Amino acid sequence: MSRSEEEIMKIEFTKNNSNASDDTIYLNNDVNINCNLTDGMYISYHNLERFAFSHALAASVKMGIWERELDKLNDELEQCIDQLKEGKLIWKASKARQTIGKIASIRDLLDIERVYESLAKQLKLQSRQRELNKRIDYCEYFAKTIHEMLDQKH
Repeated sequence: MSRSEEEIMKIEFTKNNSNASDDTIYLNNDVNINCNLTDGMYISYHNLERFAFSHALAASVKMGIWERELDKLNDELEQCIDQLKEGKLIWKASKARQTIGKIASIRDLLDIERVYESLAKQLKLQSRQRELNKRIDYCEYFAKTIHEMLDQKH
């Protein structure tokens, strides 16, 4: 998998509540807000917020990587469709199984935990994940269909 994906957003500090809007992350700069002693450590809401934003950004980057991987698989399947239109099929059963495996591995990676809601909406993670799942379903169905066709030949 290619790892060259990035998410760029401006960060500003504010006295208001932290949120994300218009490609800008606004972080509350009050370091003493809701500071609690937990298991002998002081955990501030401020730090948890920053972690949540960081997690959402990382999830968006991962989503971009998976989107690119799925684009590659989709390109391979489109070539196969073009071959079928011409009455040819260069794929072998092992290639179909390999493609099914790639699709399954991407599907396993799509298990993203809850992320800070305002940033997740800004990054459109839910709609992108739904779209990826639809595309994976299509690719998986097509690869399995090719595999079944190839098995019937033998």
